[in-house]
Amino acid sequence: MWMMLQQNEPDDYVISTGETHSVREFCELAFGSVGREYKEFVKIDPNTTAPPKSTCSSAIAARLRKIRLEAHHGFGDLVRLMVAEDLKLEGLDPKTVMVQGYTDGPHAH
Repeated sequence: MWMMLQQNEPDDYVISTGETHSVREFCELAFGSVGREYKEFVKIDPNTTAPPKSTCSSAIAARLRKIRLEAHHGFGDLVRLMVAEDLKLEGLDPKTVMVQGYTDGPHAH
């Protein structure tokens, strides 16, 4: 953030890993990090899902790289950090709730 504020000209930045992932991948990682299967908790409405070959959007991290910023955390790390913070908000200790050594799952990049 500090590097963005030090630029001579103001600009818009999208903070991103530059990776593309599906909502399904997010659910797999989030629920998997606490030892659960997302399909037990998430209902998918087939009327709202995109076709398999639909275009997807992904933030482009090129502008951040231009000012020498790059992602230090991958998608799986970000999901686990989000889950850990949600657990803390619920008064739970992520160290006791989250699966130790859980990796990025079947869609790791």
